[in-house]
Amino acid sequence: MLNRTITSLQLSKLIFITMIGSSIVYIPAQDARQDAWISSICGCIFGFYIIYALLKVQAIYPNQSISKICRHLYGSIIGTILNALFFISIFCILITDIIDITYLVLLIYPKLNLLAIDLLIVSICGFILIIGIVPFAYLGEVIISTVILLLAFALTIVVPLADFSNLSPVFHDWRSIVGSTLLIANWPYDEVVIIAFFLFMVNDLNKKSSSLYYWFALSAAFLALLSLLTVSVLGPNTLLSESFPVHKIYQLVGLGAFDRFDIFFFVLWFLTAVITSTLYLHGSVSLFQDIFRGRNYRSLIIPFGLMLVFLSNYLAPDEFVYKLWSYHQLPYYTFPVNLLYPTALLLAVKLKKVSTDK
Repeated sequence: MLNRTITSLQLSKLIFITMIGSSIVYIPAQDARQDAWISSICGCIFGFYIIYALLKVQAIYPNQSISKICRHLYGSIIGTILNALFFISIFCILITDIIDITYLVLLIYPKLNLLAIDLLIVSICGFILIIGIVPFAYLGEVIISTVILLLAFALTIVVPLADFSNLSPVFHDWRSIVGSTLLIANWPYDEVVIIAFFLFMVNDLNKKSSSLYYWFALSAAFLALLSLLTVSVLGPNTLLSESFPVHKIYQLVGLGAFDRFDIFFFVLWFLTAVITSTLYLHGSVSLFQDIFRGRNYRSLIIPFGLMLVFLSNYLAPDEFVYKLWSYHQLPYYTFPVNLLYPTALLLAVKLKKVSTDK
């Protein structure tokens, strides 16, 4: 894989799409009820920290992938163990992304076959990766304007349905706010760690890395506003009972004869979710390749795709089982790993700098 192939702005726009695609059909902090938007704002702090840590590390080793930096700082054995732990986290998130897309497709088109949906999604992601990262980055740059316009329209169209009295009382339970803040920090904000696999490809990172913060902040602002509007429309009680609360509010929207506005919303989410899954598929195969010293990550795309189809069917035979492990068990692994992996690298860089100065 060639280094230095994309720009900071291209990666920044992919970050925006990733944050939206990871959570647009959900309200990750819905346990905070009417304070979900507060948890959403607080949780983004973790995402900003991860971007900061990764940029600091990459600045010291601008020509190396994140997995090679890890082995360089911690040695072959410990570095490989850390990379393996990180791989498991990234791959688990990829599986949940695929399952999320599948369940929403089935919600709208219940007669479709589960296996066929998984094959379609994985095939699209694999095809994009086979084409290459550079065209993929250009794809994100091309569609970003359309995505932002659709998002703005999607927010505007639900305002007439909002009842802002549903937002009171504010700060009704600080415990639920804290718990939901940690939950949304894990998903979607912690998932910004996926940029670790692309930073070494950026050709202007030392000059324009600030764009990564700006676009991440824009995505965080959108998710907070989406949380606020969703609670306003549905109310805190209905919010807790819905598996796809954002999809629910668009079922309530009608434009004259067009009463299936949720289909429009689904197209928007499907587009961003597929791009998100493609990013995580790239991270999974490239990290797996490095752990086992492979030569070409493209040769792993088809085997990984088949494994994804099998695991997404095996691990989610129904929605209850899926939510049990993905919502209540998986975060105890992915959150600390995604947070501590860049922290460990940043700490090693800082300590190495101190020892060198002495």
